[in-house]
Amino acid sequence: RNNQNGGLPLPKLCQLFVNSASSRVLDYFITNQSSDHPLSKVAAETGVSYKTVKEAAEELRRTNVIKKTRSIGKSELYRINLDSPAVKHLLELYKTA
Repeated sequence: RNNQNGGLPLPKLCQLFVNSASSRVLDYFITNQSSDHPLSKVAAETGVSYKTVKEAAEELRRTNVIKKTRSIGKSELYRINLDSPAVKHLLELYKTA
């Protein structure tokens, strides 16, 4: 991705916070880390469209911030990846914010 300041690539962490929808999805997974969740529930709880949640979740999964835990029928469930060093740092930042 490019930012609006000269088209320079954004650092990886910044890419996760480019828009408020991604931030809300990430916040949902951080604050609901005790279980896994279908994306339809994430969409309903955050007020973000399912399509946008799915796109944000794919980016979060690709960067190892969330992980797919299981499937129930056609629904895939995800949770925050507590084994990820990046997530550990995010959680520390979240606690101090």
